[in-house]
This record gives sequence, C-alpha cells and structure tokens, in this order.
Amino acid sequence: NFLCEDDENDTVRTIFTGVLRNLEKIDGIITSHANNWQITRLSTVTRSILRLSVYEMLELKLPPAISINEAVEISKLYAEDKAPSFINGILNAISKDLNKDE
Repeated sequence: NFLCEDDENDTVRTIFTGVLRNLEKIDGIITSHANNWQITRLSTVTRSILRLSVYEMLELKLPPAISINEAVEISKLYAEDKAPSFINGILNAISKDLNKDE
C-alpha cells in the first residue's frame, strides 16, 4: 500500500522479483552468518532488511558500506530495538566474505 513515483515502480518490482528469484541463495548466506539463529526466528522486518541488503551487495553490486548503512537506518525506523546492531554485524560479516571472493 505504499505509493511510488511511476519511475520507481520498475525499480521496486525488479528488486522484489530479484530477491524472490535468489531467495534460497540469499537465505543460505544469511543463515551461514547468523550464528545460532535460524532465519525463521528473525522478525519479518529484520529478515526482509537482511534479504534486501544481501541482494543489493550480491546482485546489484551496491557498495557494501552504502547497503549496510541503509539497512541499519531502515531497521532503526521499522525493526525491534536490538535489530540495528544485529543487522550491522551480520551484513559486515557477509560483506567481508563477498569481498574475499572477488
């Protein structure tokens, strides 16, 4: 129910479908870095923020610092109190591994 400008609709749709197409891979990456946390135990908001950020870094090649910062800021607005530091830690670890592979 969020309104987007017409030129943003395609971008949102592309990212949404991209995350869905790569969901198993993205969730595997998150799970491997979320020490002792099953992805199903994360709140829907936290899980969605992590998925979006991993997709941005992995597929869109967005610089990790930008994606992580955006994820943390979004989590401050919409996720539970401890989520920003949790998200930051997970995404930093993922970022290091992704950069190691390049």
